[in-house]
Amino acid sequence: MRIAACGAALCGFLASVVPAKDPATGRPATDKQNPDPAKRNRPLVGVEVLINMRPSGAGKWAGQLYNSDNGRTYQGYLTEQGASSLRVEGCSFGICGGENLTRVR
Repeated sequence: MRIAACGAALCGFLASVVPAKDPATGRPATDKQNPDPAKRNRPLVGVEVLINMRPSGAGKWAGQLYNSDNGRTYQGYLTEQGASSLRVEGCSFGICGGENLTRVR
């Protein structure tokens, strides 16, 4: 994921996906679960997945998360865990989950 400033907010874009190619087609992975049929053939690399993350405390941001696995967007949070790691978390219907991300240069 590539995270950058988007005005006063942060946003994040997929920089790579695993597997890079769709096993069914042998072509680059696409956003096939997107609810908008016009976006289902776009490559997953470059899709915005951290949306409008705004400061919500020291080392914390709140905004939206796009889950390309199911095409849904959730309320989400980003928390710094140190100089080289972040935690991304989201909740839906009281069920929460998250993932730790490590900085790659």
